[in-house]
Amino acid sequence: MRMSWRGPRLLTTVLILTSAAYAHSNSPVSVSPATEPATLAKTLQSKNPTEAAASAYWLGMKGPAAVPEIPRLIAALSDNRPVRPSSYRADVSEAARTTPGEEAAGALARIGKPAVDPLIMALRASTSAVARKNAAWALGQIDTSTHAPTTAASPSPKSTQQD
Repeated sequence: MRMSWRGPRLLTTVLILTSAAYAHSNSPVSVSPATEPATLAKTLQSKNPTEAAASAYWLGMKGPAAVPEIPRLIAALSDNRPVRPSSYRADVSEAARTTPGEEAAGALARIGKPAVDPLIMALRASTSAVARKNAAWALGQIDTSTHAPTTAASPSPKSTQQD
């Protein structure tokens, strides 16, 4: 009887790829609060999901300076790669999980009224359910009666991912 090595080889390959993806998603980021908005916007499409999420988060903290980058934040709403925000945010626990799309939604909510029309367009036109969910959440956080976001540190949408 001949033994097949296909199963163990496949399992080994999956484990290697999974550990490599996990290590890559938690690697140090090259962006910080001092990074210029245009540079942060370019980094939204990074292959490193942690760097993309950090870029979205820091863009949201730029206030009116981030308004020109709204289209790039809208494009990032569908990014559903898991990350640990504790690598770039001090206000979250080590166990917290998010995605670049959720951080982009939080950034758009903090930007406030200038993001409303682009978010409505994303909600209506996006083919991505993830992007529509994040756009709807961001719209719900924006207080249009005062033309400002509800708070400067609005929480990001609740991730459905678990450990």
